[in-house]
Amino acid sequence: MNQDWKRLTISHFQRELSVGKMGSFPSNLCLLRKVHSEKIYALWLPDLEEDPRTRKKDNSGIKKKRRPIEKSTGETDPKLAARFAIDWVKKLQKEFAQNVLTVEDNISYSLAHYWEIYFPKFQEDKKYRASANQLIRDEKNKWFSEKIGINKEEFVHKDLRQTTKLDLHNYFQTLKVGTQKDIKTLINKLWNEAQLQNSELYAGHNFPSFPRIKSSKGKQVTHFRSNEWEQLIK
Repeated sequence: MNQDWKRLTISHFQRELSVGKMGSFPSNLCLLRKVHSEKIYALWLPDLEEDPRTRKKDNSGIKKKRRPIEKSTGETDPKLAARFAIDWVKKLQKEFAQNVLTVEDNISYSLAHYWEIYFPKFQEDKKYRASANQLIRDEKNKWFSEKIGINKEEFVHKDLRQTTKLDLHNYFQTLKVGTQKDIKTLINKLWNEAQLQNSELYAGHNFPSFPRIKSSKGKQVTHFRSNEWEQLIK
């Protein structure tokens, strides 16, 4: 197995990935490495007859080409990523069979999806700045950091219209005040990107309000006027 792979069909490398005993799974289930992500993604396109997603139409009324469903495995090790992908796709197939999945493609309209659109634009916009490397590294850290990164939160991988105030509250409870402000700014940028990309889809939809961010400033020092100081020391 080539160590520099970009896309890997799991069924072709069952022995190398140590997944031979995990039972049957779709032959087109793949692992995907993305340019701007350290984590490996699972990629799967269901058969047409079992795909419950609504296919959008272009301006001429022709249905658009179906896109594979993606999900971050949260892993950098191909073996662990493959095991995650197989468990994930089996669960997804079960949901398809029970017709539980919503008609909209949740993956395509997640915050994670809009990050993939936003971040290359951010890099392009900052590349001529003297501090470009630092700015890009900081922005990337807000998304991928194991401690504070948005990407590790479950709600960013579902349809962003399903994001709740509780999702944001629980996440922000894990962040320091200064970090909360940075994360809020980035999420708002992704929400703006979503509206630019799919304005009709989000018409009338309001993103949940963020938790109140407390001021990180200490108590203000009390200053005395000269006459007040004189009264105090008498």
